[in-house]
Amino acid sequence: MKWEDADGQPSGVGHDWKQAQDSEPESPMRKPGAIRLRKAMLGIVALAAAIVVFNVAACVGSATERSRRPAATSPSVAADLSATTIAAETVEQPATTEAATTEAAATGAATTEVPMAEAPEPEVLTADNCPALASVLAGSDQDFGAFESFGSEYSGKTIQFDAHVADMQRVEGTKTRFNVLICAGDYGATYTGPNFQYHDVNFYGMHVEPSSVDSLAAGMNVRVTATVASYNKYSSMIELLPVETLVR
Repeated sequence: MKWEDADGQPSGVGHDWKQAQDSEPESPMRKPGAIRLRKAMLGIVALAAAIVVFNVAACVGSATERSRRPAATSPSVAADLSATTIAAETVEQPATTEAATTEAAATGAATTEVPMAEAPEPEVLTADNCPALASVLAGSDQDFGAFESFGSEYSGKTIQFDAHVADMQRVEGTKTRFNVLICAGDYGATYTGPNFQYHDVNFYGMHVEPSSVDSLAAGMNVRVTATVASYNKYSSMIELLPVETLVR
């Protein structure tokens, strides 16, 4: 291709484009060796950057780890702390011992205070299992103070003893109710102990046994089982509530 002027004539300053292109010197960067060199340089730069980043990260991590570790304690400070710990343990030991001693004392006190179980009282008191009844039955028939004490202490208790019917008096205004005088021991023997009485009872209320017996009279020997009601200081008698009157 030729450059032409306005009149269509070849330009004096023009030149062939192909020729100019061929005559232009080649850029050094377009050569294969230069390209490889450029890539190598870029790789070195990238590696150097990576090394810098790694070192920075390592420094940051080391600083963080140091900040988390407890401060080093000097030998003197460690010795003081050890002494303080030993002193604290020494002070606390007596408290523990005192608490254990207190607990043991409380346990011992609780054990000491537990009362011994008492044998249950017999349902029916006799001269064999009740010394107070044996004493009053064998004592003087004039010991009214003892009679009153026994009647008060054993009120509501059931007693049993061998006795006899000393007298029977019909309750005034009735035909079938009686006041029955009972004394300890057999009829005709020496009188001892208090006078007992069934007060205002009928025959069936005396619970006479055996069932074949259809009457009760003075002079009959009996075995009395009765509940102590009270002591009547006006008649000087211990009043009884009959449970069983066994003719013997």
